[in-house]
Amino acid sequence: MRAVRFTVAILATLCFTTFVSAQQTTGTLIGKIVDEQGAVIPGATVSATNPATGFNRTAVSDSAGIYRLNALPVGQVRPDGRALGLRRR
Repeated sequence: MRAVRFTVAILATLCFTTFVSAQQTTGTLIGKIVDEQGAVIPGATVSATNPATGFNRTAVSDSAGIYRLNALPVGQVRPDGRALGLRRR
């Protein structure tokens, strides 16, 4: 098994995150899953969990390794990624 470092690119994620205004109560988290060599990982399961509320949203990366978590309530989230046959670091 090749070791995979799931890159939930915080900087890229911040660039794509919907900013919250007075009327908005949800946001979107978009990112790309890649391995240590930079190859995309399609079919990876990505989730974001709010540790304070336990709310969880899950998505699967597409053929380009892109995932999108829509309608995340305002608050901090803990991202996590997994792919079948690959171990986490």
